[in-house]
Amino acid sequence: TMVESYSRVQENPPLGLTMPDLKYTEGLYGDERDAAMRDFAGSGDCDIIWPQGGHNQTIDNVKGDFPDIMFVEIGSGMVEFGDNNYYFWHRCHEPGYLNGILAANMSESGVIGTIGGFPAGDVNDIMNAYAAGAKSVNPDIQIKYAFVNSWWDPVKAGEEANAQIAAGADVIYQLSENFDACVENDIYCMGPYIDYSEYYPDNVMSSHIATWDATIVWAIETWYEAVSSGDGFNATEEMTFSMSQGGVCDLKYGSGLEGEIPQEVKDEIAAGKQEIMDGTLVVPSN
Repeated sequence: TMVESYSRVQENPPLGLTMPDLKYTEGLYGDERDAAMRDFAGSGDCDIIWPQGGHNQTIDNVKGDFPDIMFVEIGSGMVEFGDNNYYFWHRCHEPGYLNGILAANMSESGVIGTIGGFPAGDVNDIMNAYAAGAKSVNPDIQIKYAFVNSWWDPVKAGEEANAQIAAGADVIYQLSENFDACVENDIYCMGPYIDYSEYYPDNVMSSHIATWDATIVWAIETWYEAVSSGDGFNATEEMTFSMSQGGVCDLKYGSGLEGEIPQEVKDEIAAGKQEIMDGTLVVPSN
């Protein structure tokens, strides 16, 4: 999603600037990510380095050696920010609320579930909003919660899904991204960040979609102001972007199951989205 967003912004860059192609690497941890940041920073080709998720410790080790580089950090695990280390939250709790409305309407058992990685702020907010959305439809609905205590453990995510299904859940918001149990038990599931119905068309009913266009533009404009003004970098506050604050998240129905969702349910979700966007419905970031 980051690469796709960058390409879109590159076609219509802010401030009339020219954006070079994105340089990126992935799957690095520990000393490897420290080395990668230093390579990018020392190459002379990078003005902004964007550590995507939970790399604060590494940034703290690197940023002081490269004061002319802007580091843009997102994700749980933030220790501190400041100077040339900018920090923002990408909140997807609002489409999480809409997924809760959908789950409660589509559940036949009156039991739904949700499974996350760690009980971190940008996981809990989605889970809690999902619960609030579901209870707005059915105050008596039962909601099962689980964490796999890892950002990537598909085996544990599958075990937790099977446990929730055994306890009666027939819709699961699978934030830990293993949908095998949904397929094996033929239940509805929901996914995070990308459209998982591309891979599980018969089971993924919806996904909350994340895009980075608005945050990339914010980062470039902030970098430009710091450099062109001569004032330098001064990250004094964390930024927050959400569906209603920048349009970075949205709900997308699964391509294979959209026809199974009654029109009155879609209308209810569309009305909820409109209320979120115009401010008449405020979904707490809990």
